[in-house]
Amino acid sequence: MRNRLLACLSLLAALTLRPAWSVEAAPALTASAQSEVRALLADKASDPLSGKLDSGLRLALQRQHGRGAAVELGHLRVLQADADGRYHVDVLLKDATGTPAVAAEIAALPGAWLQSAVNGELRAWLPWQQIAALASRPEVRWLRRAMPAARGRSAPRQPEAINITQGLRAHAVDSARSQYGLTGLGQKICVLSDSIDHLGTVQSSGDLPATIDILPGQSGLGLGFSGEGTAMLEIVHDLAPDAELGFAAALTGVASFAQNIRDLRYNAACDVLVDDLIYFNESPFQDGPIAQAVAEVSADGALYFAAATNFGNTRYGTASVYEGDFVDAGTLPALPGGRVNQFSTSLGSSNQIRVLNAGGAASLFWTDPLGGSGNDYDVFVMSPDLLHVVDAGIDLQDGDDDPYEMTGSLQPNDRIVIWKSDAAAPRFLHLSGLGSRFNLSTQGQTRGHSAAVAAYSAAAVDVNVANGGRFMAGPATPVEPFSAEGPRRMYFDAAGGLLNPGQPSLLADGGVVRAKPDLAAADGVATATPGFSQFYGTSAAAPHLAAIATLLRQSAPAADSAAIRAALTSSALDIEDPGPDTLSGAGIAMADSALAALGAIPVARLRRGAPSLIEIDGDLDGIPEPGETLDLNLLLHNDGPASATAVLATLSSATPGINLLRASASYPDIGSGAAVSPTLPFRLALAPDFPCGKAIVLELEVHYAGGSPGISPQRFGGLAIAVGSAGALSEFAYAGPAVAIPDADPLGVAVGLTLASGGQRAAEIGLRFDGALCSADLLATGVGLQHTYVGDLEIRLRAPGGSAVRLLQRPRVGTGDNAGNHLCQTTFSDAAASGFADQPASAEPFSGSFRSLEPLAIFDGTLVDGSWTLEISDHASPDAGWLRAFSLLLRPALCDLHQPLLLHADGFE
Repeated sequence: MRNRLLACLSLLAALTLRPAWSVEAAPALTASAQSEVRALLADKASDPLSGKLDSGLRLALQRQHGRGAAVELGHLRVLQADADGRYHVDVLLKDATGTPAVAAEIAALPGAWLQSAVNGELRAWLPWQQIAALASRPEVRWLRRAMPAARGRSAPRQPEAINITQGLRAHAVDSARSQYGLTGLGQKICVLSDSIDHLGTVQSSGDLPATIDILPGQSGLGLGFSGEGTAMLEIVHDLAPDAELGFAAALTGVASFAQNIRDLRYNAACDVLVDDLIYFNESPFQDGPIAQAVAEVSADGALYFAAATNFGNTRYGTASVYEGDFVDAGTLPALPGGRVNQFSTSLGSSNQIRVLNAGGAASLFWTDPLGGSGNDYDVFVMSPDLLHVVDAGIDLQDGDDDPYEMTGSLQPNDRIVIWKSDAAAPRFLHLSGLGSRFNLSTQGQTRGHSAAVAAYSAAAVDVNVANGGRFMAGPATPVEPFSAEGPRRMYFDAAGGLLNPGQPSLLADGGVVRAKPDLAAADGVATATPGFSQFYGTSAAAPHLAAIATLLRQSAPAADSAAIRAALTSSALDIEDPGPDTLSGAGIAMADSALAALGAIPVARLRRGAPSLIEIDGDLDGIPEPGETLDLNLLLHNDGPASATAVLATLSSATPGINLLRASASYPDIGSGAAVSPTLPFRLALAPDFPCGKAIVLELEVHYAGGSPGISPQRFGGLAIAVGSAGALSEFAYAGPAVAIPDADPLGVAVGLTLASGGQRAAEIGLRFDGALCSADLLATGVGLQHTYVGDLEIRLRAPGGSAVRLLQRPRVGTGDNAGNHLCQTTFSDAAASGFADQPASAEPFSGSFRSLEPLAIFDGTLVDGSWTLEISDHASPDAGWLRAFSLLLRPALCDLHQPLLLHADGFE
């Protein structure tokens, strides 16, 4: 009883805003600064695009056109276009039915690039000359700069030369797996992050499995991202190695992110979802589109984990947020018609907050419902000497707008002023520096979808405090200084209705409080993903929590979300303040104690061994060949702590030309750590016309008792047995003239190479771009494929029968990687150690051996005679090139002819 009382008292204390103020006298705004504010407000009132374009984009276009307040105010920092004169924008339509038409129009604009178009929200790169016309279309509600998102990753620290997360031991996952035999089997964990860059490299090292379910078109590749999603997948795989994995990008816009959450649950059947992002405009006071998607999939039975962000906390002096009621500091002499906010009265009226460090932006919210604000607030960033306005968020709120303003990047000693019109009502304010700290700060940093009721918001704890062992309870195990704190005060439901109608105030005494974050987990852990050799931030903490929850789901798949939450929180290690607190929530999740709290029991866990073949009707050369009959022995290993009993296995195959003569086999009971063979081996026969070089693909289904609930039958797919052997390598070189690759033409060019082998089939196919003189020179003619931006290209190899393999598809365009020139002495082979997309630009002209985007094994067993076609298309301007020299690499399949014995109808002699 005493412990429960202490916990409640601790939580109540935590829910009180705790300011962290560096008190200082605030100088007054100068007359020149007030004059510039007045000019911006007048410009806002007179510009016809004020209601259609956000102020940052509107002022940037003024600067491009050479007129307006952005030109008159030379100190104003405005958005910069990219090298092609484009801005990254989000377009919101009044009606989602107009999405296809507007998407088609954007895609047809010269120089434009449409990234996503989902439910009336589109994200694109647009030439600045086209933006005003698009915004003026009647179906467009507004057009704004593409809303940025922050990832919960901190700056990297000294790397360590290991690739298994130290969270395996720190969270007692290793001992839990040993005790219970749980590895995520039968569950599916899906990650939403920036991209899966470096995936091929990490799969080659064995740190990720070969199969990951990626939503179509949602890999995030080619968008200039870091591959943080790959590092997150590594963490969940390290902790729950038998769980299926899925991925979708989350940086292609708010609507796209929300839709990907739904698609991962409803289409990809993900049980546990985890992300590490927050969009700058996610409201602290109402569940927006992403939080609503989280609520939907959680109601459907999924578990959702999100990073609490790295925007700091008051305890460690890193907070970058100010929350408080708007307090009238009066009017300023040169600014009639509105009032400025008073942040502090400690040393008299303080109508400014001072920025302490660079890195973020000023992001202001107030307590009106999304899409329903008629209270016009603005935020101004002043120069340190208070002589000039250097940035401003001055959107118009006139009844149907979001209560939100944002500026560009902040600099040290910038001063921030909040202004409202006389007609605007006082509201509770949330001003975030998004990583830029203020001299006046409070609690309440967590917001957005990680603060959704059903979400688990993850705080971060440095794994190194565990010293290679388990985490320990107590204040000696603190959260990271950058880990964001709660609580979160919410005012509106998803539809904009009051959450606390009994206390309808929209000031600090209204709303309801959500205790966030929920739990803490490890960061500072090792991964094999380049750039993440030591992965810090709440981005690393969230996948640890997701994986631990996956083990709980495996142990009790019928348990509801409330039972799993109770097991995780009731068993967590208490750190920071006694009881639940605003820094770590319930504390650090521990796998073994959480499983015990849920009532988990030890289970068997089977693993298929390597196949062993015996020819019972064949030439006894040890090579499976057409016409032969084979006995197949498959060992089953039990890696779990409990015995597997009543074991019955069934073999199946969708490969034509296979006759399964004995498809089922029983096994003796398999004790913990044992491996046994079937009582009788499986038996199969190959048809005499089975294609030499083609693989037999088998699937094994095993029914048994003693495994995890809901796991049996357990399926083992992907068992491939090659038929025949591979002959000597032959090379077939293209001997035609150089062929131009048309610039920015998705149809591209197709170049044929005819083979005549006398009816042979392929055991192995590869392709090489040749070249006698490899150089990165722009005009190099001695390379196999001359192109000045390889990242623009899509390349396919097509067999005579029509099947095709993508060798590469716009690999990591825009990141600086694969931005280099040419392919020369470049081989694509399934045996290569790394994928092409993981090569840096410095590797130009990209010589060496690489895996293709899709496996070339698709061609195994294919008849090689006929025309093979190399298809190359260029998807962006202005780079162009030539195909000059390439070779097809072939190892023919070799099989001995065999006349099978006469078998009786039952398949035996």
